[in-house]
This record gives sequence, structure tokens and C-alpha cells, in this order.
Amino acid sequence: MARVDKVKINKGLVESRMSVVGLGSQLDLAEVAGLDYPNLNRILNGAAFASQTLGKLSKALKCHPAELIE
Repeated sequence: MARVDKVKINKGLVESRMSVVGLGSQLDLAEVAGLDYPNLNRILNGAAFASQTLGKLSKALKCHPAELIE
């Protein structure tokens, strides 16, 4: 069976997109995306996440979900 590497959010890209859409902090992003801040912070630091979370982040950052994945 082939090994599948864990999918991660590209934190640098998220921070770049935050600047583009006018969000000054991860706390602002969490609020706009409808996410819990501690959970968002864990995700940006490599924790697993649900596809719905990816959708919420991409909507808040006004980009395609695939753009956020490393």
C-alpha cells in the first residue's frame, strides 16, 4: 500500500493572503472564517483538519482551497 503524507496548510501563503484581504492577525482570520482561534493556530502549525475547515479558510481568504495546501 502506498504511503500518503499528511496534508498541511501553507502557513506562509495564509499569512500572505491575510494581508491581501485586510486581515491583521490570526485572531481576525479565525473570526471571519468562523473558526476557533486555538484550533486555527494548531492547523497553521501542522495539525490535521477537516475539509470543511479548508473551505472556510479559502472563503475567508478569497482563494481556491488547493492554493492553501503545501
